[in-house]
Amino acid sequence: MSSFPDAIDSLQQLVRLRPDDAAAWRRLGNAQLAAAAPAQALKSYERAIRLQPANVRAHNNLGQAQLRLGRRADAMASYRRALSLDPRYAPAHNNLGLTLYEEGRTEAALECFRRAIELDERLMEAHCNAGNALARLGRASEALESYERGLRTQPEHVALLCNAANALLQLKRPDQALTCCERALAREPRSAKTHNNRAAALRMLERHEEAIAACRQAIALAADEAEPWCNLAAVCLALHRPGEALEHATQALARDARSPQAHANRAAALQMLHHHAEALTAYQQALALKPDYAEALANLAALWLSMDRPHEALSCCDRALALDSQLPYALNVRAAVLLAQQRPDEAAAAYERLLAIKPDFPEAFGAWLYARSLCCQWQHYTADLERLVQAVDADQAIVQPLQLLALCDSPGTQLRAARAIAATVTTR
Repeated sequence: MSSFPDAIDSLQQLVRLRPDDAAAWRRLGNAQLAAAAPAQALKSYERAIRLQPANVRAHNNLGQAQLRLGRRADAMASYRRALSLDPRYAPAHNNLGLTLYEEGRTEAALECFRRAIELDERLMEAHCNAGNALARLGRASEALESYERGLRTQPEHVALLCNAANALLQLKRPDQALTCCERALAREPRSAKTHNNRAAALRMLERHEEAIAACRQAIALAADEAEPWCNLAAVCLALHRPGEALEHATQALARDARSPQAHANRAAALQMLHHHAEALTAYQQALALKPDYAEALANLAALWLSMDRPHEALSCCDRALALDSQLPYALNVRAAVLLAQQRPDEAAAAYERLLAIKPDFPEAFGAWLYARSLCCQWQHYTADLERLVQAVDADQAIVQPLQLLALCDSPGTQLRAARAIAATVTTR
């Protein structure tokens, strides 16, 4: 940063000596823009354009200064003017796309980014932006392809690696996301966003203490950002530490009151603390900000079920699964609702679907076997019951004790099952 004033001083001396040099004025504008002085840069670019009206780069740069000043319509006009002078100028296509992206016109922005890439495959910013647009449109696989296409040209590009990690997290591929984060941090160890993505990957891999450490690193680098606090709250929720999760979610909301994740984390913490009315309000706030928040809908379903409101619970589950058909927690809550409504055949099918997606989902195998017993589904039942008993004897929390009472009459097995469940509750 300290080099900017020197560069600006030198360029100001140059334009005093050569006031009709359009290139010098544009270079001065570039230095001013880099030094976070967009108002001064704007004047320099305007001077360059007066001297050389067909200067494509000056029009493009003017748009960047205007955008920094919040003059979006003017910026768009400058980018379009640059493209009228040179339709093959890739940076102007990319910058026009960014302006459209900020306006929420994501599909139109994506077309601009793709055109920029077509014209200049080496424009890494366009690869990043195209991926971000696809991610916003819910097309995570295509977003990942965009980032990977850029990485084939620049394999260690930090922003592309970080964004690729984010896409991989959306696709529930935390091992690969973690690898991307490690590569990015090897190049830029002070990237708060990358530390935060690394924390999310570690949380998905259930490496919780490492995830906490990564969250702390992200917070140390960007204490005013809400995301690392949200992530830290999520880790504490996974560890069943609702008091800490509530504190961290509150910190996130202090930094971004419109963060859906922060409201959802606060709701989940309140739910664990049995503050149901407050939790309900917090979930409603999260969903008002992000109606397609599948995880929040699944958690809200569990809250409705605990409040003995099965119809509302089932509705939330169906909405969550319409958004993410393989969301394990939503499948689990839906199966539990069906059991509560005395629909064991449907519950058994729901648990079977859950176990096909996540075989180790806590207590799901026992609930599946219990539902099957209620609707007399005896095929392979004896072998499955033996597998359940072996798991309980190995101190696995695989079944709720009250369900086991209907499945097995061994007092020793029942005691071990109760102790296994109690142990998980104690860690909470």
